[in-house]
Amino acid sequence: MTNGGWVNDAPWVKSNHQCGYCVHVRRDDGGTHPVLFRSFQGGAGDLNGDPFYGSDETPGLAALYNTLDAGVAQNAANILDAGGAENLTSIWLLGWGDRTVCAASLDGTIPHPEGEWTIVVRDWRYIVRIANIDVKASTSLDAMDREYLQLLLTRATLSIPSYKNIRPIIYASQTIKPAIGETFRGIPIREMSAITENEDRVV
Repeated sequence: MTNGGWVNDAPWVKSNHQCGYCVHVRRDDGGTHPVLFRSFQGGAGDLNGDPFYGSDETPGLAALYNTLDAGVAQNAANILDAGGAENLTSIWLLGWGDRTVCAASLDGTIPHPEGEWTIVVRDWRYIVRIANIDVKASTSLDAMDREYLQLLLTRATLSIPSYKNIRPIIYASQTIKPAIGETFRGIPIREMSAITENEDRVV
């Protein structure tokens, strides 16, 4: 599957800002305040148009889910450490939904290949990253490594608060995807060449 496969997985919403999308959360007093602004990037169907790494101007999900320290970021709870030290990649579980994780464009429809779009994270709990996966160890014949990866996938699926009104999809690199199959607990697994196998270690 090309990197553009996520485009058809995601629900698309109309941007609420001419330059991107501003997410608001409700305060205790009933009001709201902006918590995250995502500016547009281009190339929804292009090799550089992926939700995980983004661009220099608009960092992707890897920049948002980038620490294991819960004291630094609340979403560290949804980053699982596979324990690798080199040849690293990640597996992502996204719970796509209008109120969880979606994509935005100016008119709310899938843009043309070079059109502008952004990923909107309305609820961080619906994204899980299994980071620090050693590609070579996970794809070897070592049954223990594969069993541990299956355990992490199970933990990832249990981290999603609810599967009601969402479309869960697992995304993996070209090497990892064959090692984990076509589905996991009924969740489709997509291969994305945009997911690199030389990531920095998440700590």
